[in-house]
Amino acid sequence: MLKYLLAVSALLFSQLVLANTNCIVTSYQAVDQQSPSTTVVKGEGKNQEVVVTQRPPLRCAMVEFHTEYYQPRVANAMKGNFIATYVNGKEVSARRLSFPGDQVKTGYIDIGPENPAKAYVCFTQSHVPIESVECTLRP
Repeated sequence: MLKYLLAVSALLFSQLVLANTNCIVTSYQAVDQQSPSTTVVKGEGKNQEVVVTQRPPLRCAMVEFHTEYYQPRVANAMKGNFIATYVNGKEVSARRLSFPGDQVKTGYIDIGPENPAKAYVCFTQSHVPIESVECTLRP
């Protein structure tokens, strides 16, 4: 019985080791999407004042990444796996994620050590640029 429990434990442990969810960003290129300016007219007649405000750009990045082990993933479910760190140290999760059309097959994307993936990831509007991008895949 003890041998059986040890064998099952070893099998479960090896499954956990093989199910490593490490995700490695090999490169990224920041892409800023400029936001439209807003024009507001205040006051009436001779007291009119025109105020133009520029919203901060949407901070995005083209990211190339891979995993240590082959892992097919649901493409739409990966949005929360990307985190950007801005130059001021603030960390934010991705709000939008898209993959080139040829990488997504029936809703899944194949990722592995010899099969890197590329994604266009957008985070938040910010006056501060992106310093780094990381990804973490959950089992």
